[in-house]
Amino acid sequence: MSFSHPALNAPPPPDWQGLLAVGLDRLRDIRAYGWYFAVTIGLSVLTGVLSQRGVLGSIVSLALGLVGLYAWLVLARQFMTGRLAPEPFDVPNTARLCGVGMLFLFGLGIVAGIIFMLPLSEPLKFRVVVGLTVAAFAAFVIRTAFYVPALALGDPTSVGRSLGQSGPYWKSLTAVFVIVGGGGVVINLAVERLGLPWVIQSLVEGFVGAFGTIPTLAAVCFLYWRHVRPSV
Repeated sequence: MSFSHPALNAPPPPDWQGLLAVGLDRLRDIRAYGWYFAVTIGLSVLTGVLSQRGVLGSIVSLALGLVGLYAWLVLARQFMTGRLAPEPFDVPNTARLCGVGMLFLFGLGIVAGIIFMLPLSEPLKFRVVVGLTVAAFAAFVIRTAFYVPALALGDPTSVGRSLGQSGPYWKSLTAVFVIVGGGGVVINLAVERLGLPWVIQSLVEGFVGAFGTIPTLAAVCFLYWRHVRPSV
């Protein structure tokens, strides 16, 4: 099931509650998006296995992250077009998405290094770095959210363009990301406190990850397909 074409019906953009409803509605069609649950849970379990294999396992785990990014593009395109199929540009666009993420993390690392050089207490430095990292990462993901659906459709895009496109919608998207993402963090922390076997934890983390990604990405794709893309 895909979103209707903007030319047929384009009411004003929904508020955060409407966006959240759009995203959660995707979870009802488990047959259409069950493949994403399977991929995410499988990647989570494999990552758990590899995390116990030392440095080599960690390197392979990073490679598995590319599979997760590839799945994002396929899922985003399915939301917008209803088609579940790879495209020739998926691999290079996955590399673009990975490159942007790595550059952002590299920039954060430089800022963190500067903060740790300041004449402050170690606990304060740690709190500042953690707070800055969480805030900067959340802001970056939300403000560049339309980068993913644009890549999924092969549209011309850039980080700068996606920053501009998100201007009218960032507040609504922030509410959706905070509600869904915050709920996922709480659940994962609660599961971790239970001290369950790593396999169970990996299964739960994979399920929660897919359960959170589907509504948030669906909300982003809805806005892009119905309100942003017609003006691209």
